[in-house]
Amino acid sequence: MKNITYKQRIIINYIHKYLHKPKLKMKPVMRSIISLIQNNKKISLNQFNSIIKFIEREKEFKSQTRSQITKYFDEIIKNNEGKIINEYRTTNLEELFS
Repeated sequence: MKNITYKQRIIINYIHKYLHKPKLKMKPVMRSIISLIQNNKKISLNQFNSIIKFIEREKEFKSQTRSQITKYFDEIIKNNEGKIINEYRTTNLEELFS
């Protein structure tokens, strides 16, 4: 549990840093992410993907790939269980002719 709050703090600190950028157009999105995290809720993968381009430039994460960064923060990202991942289903010929 302590690990999750540490990771939440990291994200919040970085987002606060980005919010001070004068020409940033994503401020409402970032504020909503902070709000969710402060309320101990998970953020969606889309929300995380919107900030990863900033996080990957940080000294702490520069040597990591996007997938490694995402995996590091996976505890604060919503699990997309219940969604159909594989839309295509394999069939055999018997199913086609019956």
